[in-house]
Amino acid sequence: MHDRFFEELARYYCHENDLSNITVALCNADERFKEKFIRFFFPGLPVENIGEVRREVPDEQDAGSRVDILFNVEGDSLPYLIEVKIDDRNHHFGQYEEAYGIPKERLGYITNYYCQEGKELGYDVKSWEDFHDFLAEDADAMTKGYLIFLKTVCKIVKYHHPMNLTGLSSIPCFLETAKKILSRGIPGLDITPYTRYFDVDSAHQGFYFQTPGHEGENGFGLLGLWYQDPPLITFSINSRPWLSERIMKDRDTIMQDAVYSKVPYREKYWDKNDVWFELNETRMAEFQHAETYEEQVAILRDFVAEVLGRLKTCFG
Repeated sequence: MHDRFFEELARYYCHENDLSNITVALCNADERFKEKFIRFFFPGLPVENIGEVRREVPDEQDAGSRVDILFNVEGDSLPYLIEVKIDDRNHHFGQYEEAYGIPKERLGYITNYYCQEGKELGYDVKSWEDFHDFLAEDADAMTKGYLIFLKTVCKIVKYHHPMNLTGLSSIPCFLETAKKILSRGIPGLDITPYTRYFDVDSAHQGFYFQTPGHEGENGFGLLGLWYQDPPLITFSINSRPWLSERIMKDRDTIMQDAVYSKVPYREKYWDKNDVWFELNETRMAEFQHAETYEEQVAILRDFVAEVLGRLKTCFG
């Protein structure tokens, strides 16, 4: 009954405020759930001394702030805050600390995407997927229902089996995995996944990335799976002539001693400014023969990190 109820709830209450409302309601109705929710953000707090968890409490300085979730610990004059995000990158870092008179350590932050800005500013930004996994470790019937709601609202997709690149079922798995990897970026480089592209023989997760020294002119690329025999995994940089020329001019130096990628090349049937990187035969064989999905994720993640890490030398 709980599962079906939360499935139906997710059909009608699927927005950011709905998630906050239902999460707070469950905190105030179920002490066990409240304890896990608060400990996920603030492990050292005495949960037994925390009263009601409240929604959208305005700051007392009339600064115009209304944080998503707020609670107090008995005997402590300063509150703890939690800001909730679903596909909303309008962040409030610094604003809430000033408005509510708290240090950043008292601001919990949770998103359904990788928050590069928060990480760079030193915030402990959590993810809804990590919270899902945290709750799932020891979930009662009510919490299991909430997890169904959470997966639907936050678009959490869990994969547990290795991808078979010759089967159609691997395509959505590959694309969702590619999106997660790109969302996490690499140190010093902000990446934003956006549109997916499909062709008769391939599927690609598109993304933008910052190009330092060329502010206002983001780079654009694709992380793709080619379902041919044998299948290929590629990483391409698209439609930035100045960048593609630099890559091709110094391609042997840029990719010297690369562990995952072949030397970049151009493909005559695509845009002349596109540059392609291909997962090499050794790593591709490891990917296809991996015994677990996690091994495949690690290979794909390291391939992306290697290419983008080498390309950073071309951005200046």
